[in-house]
Amino acid sequence: MIQTSQSDGACIIHVIGQFDLPLREPFLEAFRAARPTQEIVIDLERCTGVTSFAIGILIAMLEEAGGPGREIRVVKCSPEARRVFEIANLHQLLNIS
Repeated sequence: MIQTSQSDGACIIHVIGQFDLPLREPFLEAFRAARPTQEIVIDLERCTGVTSFAIGILIAMLEEAGGPGREIRVVKCSPEARRVFEIANLHQLLNIS
């Protein structure tokens, strides 16, 4: 499930449950609904797992973001999810904490 909220001018996208293929469209819709200059925070606190499909979803988001200049952060990332992101080298493209 994807939920969104706003905090300090940022659009927060909450991933709830498994970050997998069924979340692709809801996730990208939440991303597209944010203002073009708005900071994006992806909150994984309630995420129960990250699959290779999540990598594809995040890459699609980065492609739509139009390159560097837009602040996109991943927060409350579990050690397991961080490892998946590191294997895919996403930690070089996203601020992951």
